[in-house]
Amino acid sequence: MQQKAQGSDRTILTLVRHGETPANVEGVWHGSTDSPLTERGHEQAELVAGYLARGRADASALYASPLERTRHTAARIGDALSLEASLEEDLREYHLGDLEGVSYDVLMREHRLFERMREEPDYGPGGGESPRAVAHRFAGALRRIAAAHPGERVVVVAHGGAITLALGLLIDDDVTSWRRSMDNCAVSDLVLEPQPELLTFNECGHSLRPEQLADRVLEFVHREDWVTFAALHKKFAGDAREETEIALAGNRVVWSGLPRPLVDAILMLLDAGRLAAIPGHTSAYKKDGRLLSLPVEKAPPAEAHTTPHWFPVVLRSMETVRSES
Repeated sequence: MQQKAQGSDRTILTLVRHGETPANVEGVWHGSTDSPLTERGHEQAELVAGYLARGRADASALYASPLERTRHTAARIGDALSLEASLEEDLREYHLGDLEGVSYDVLMREHRLFERMREEPDYGPGGGESPRAVAHRFAGALRRIAAAHPGERVVVVAHGGAITLALGLLIDDDVTSWRRSMDNCAVSDLVLEPQPELLTFNECGHSLRPEQLADRVLEFVHREDWVTFAALHKKFAGDAREETEIALAGNRVVWSGLPRPLVDAILMLLDAGRLAAIPGHTSAYKKDGRLLSLPVEKAPPAEAHTTPHWFPVVLRSMETVRSES
C-alpha cells in the first residue's frame, strides 16, 4: 500500500549512507570495490534502522546500490520498515579506476585528485568515471525513483562520494562540489520539486560513538558561537519538537526533549569543562559582537518541578567564553 509522506505532497528522498567498512577505517578509496561492513558498521545499520522506524515510518519504498555494504545496510532498514530493497545499479559508488584501493592521503598528496577533479570535471582515472558522469548518473537515478513514487517518502541507501557529487549538481549546479559529505549511516531528506532542496542533512547522532558525537557537538557550538537545544536537535536528530528544552541540576539532566545520545554527548562536554551552559534564558541574540539574552517567560514542564535548579540554557564553547572574559 502506498503511503503519502507526512505533511507533504512532494516526494521525499531519505538518503542514507552505508555503515562503516574496513576501507573507511583504513582511509582508502573503495568505490566500485565490493567490501563488507565492519562489526561497527553492522551496529550502525541496526541503529539507523531503528532511527528511521521511529521518525520515517511513513516510507513506502526502499532502494539501494547493489554493492554489499549498501545491501546489508538496506536489509536492516527493510526489516525495521517492513520493506524489501530494490537494487538500482546507478546508485553505485564513484569508480576510481586504477586508483581504487589507494589511500586518501596518497590521492590528495601524489595524485592531486580533488584539485584535478575541480580543474577537469570530465577527468576519470584509468578505467574509472569522471565527477560529471557520477553526478549525472546518480542524480538521474534519484529523479527516476522520485517520479515512480509521487508524494511518497522513499529511503535510498547509497554511498558518500556519489551522494556528495549528486547533491552538488542538484543544489549548486556544480559537479565537482564536495561541500556536503555524509557520515556512515547518516540520514538526509531531499526533495527535487519544485527545485532541489535539502530538508535535513547528515543527521548522525544515532550512529556516532559518544566521543565522536561530543566532538561534533563542540565543533558545531564553536562555529555558531552559541546554540539552543532546539538547534542541536535539528542539526543532529532532525526537526526539533517545540518542547525541546533541558533541565540541569549541576551538570545532570533532569528532563529533556533531546535524544539520549545527544544528551550524553552534551553532559560529556559539560563535565569536561569544554562547554558552558548559560542559564536563565529562553533565547539569545548577538548585537555589536556581544551575546545578549532575553529573560525566561515560559514556565518549565511539570517534570522539572522535581528540582529547584531547572533552567533553560544556551550553550557556548568554553574557548569562546574565555576569549571574551
